Amino acid sequence: MTSDVRDIEVLTSGLLALGRELGRARERQGDGSRLAILQVVGESAEIRPSDVATELRLSLSAVTRQIHAMVDAGQLELHTDPADRRSFRVTLAPAGEQELQRLARKSSDRFAEYLADWDPADTVQLGTLLNKLAGSMKQARAQRDRSSSGRSWQRADGASSATAPGKE
Repeated sequence: MTSDVRDIEVLTSGLLALGRELGRARERQGDGSRLAILQVVGESAEIRPSDVATELRLSLSAVTRQIHAMVDAGQLELHTDPADRRSFRVTLAPAGEQELQRLARKSSDRFAEYLADWDPADTVQLGTLLNKLAGSMKQARAQRDRSSSGRSWQRADGASSATAPGKE
């Protein structure tokens, strides 16, 4: 069974409101981008800064600047990329793992405050559904990325269109 337009509008409205509130909380906390970078780096054995920027939808220069600050703070480590000696890969340092845990606890404490008057079953159900939504979004994005790979002037099936850029 698929949701109707009104169901989707209610969901979208709620998600947008939640996004605004999370943005405000992140600004007040001041740790949002650091936490996000630590989470992305922590989810992989090692990762290129460009992949971190892509995942977080931030500019490479902003992510690189933040990564270098976190290296200086002892939270991240840089390793030369064996496939490209001009590039490097990022890993969590022990202090980064501790900072990630501290920031995650801080976030959990804040959410415990937000949900203090909620029924525990509702909290679990929301968490389950949000994780399901995140998985669906990731899957749809991967599908969209696969179907749009190749040159922008090529169709999704990889065949070239009649005119390439600059040839119109």
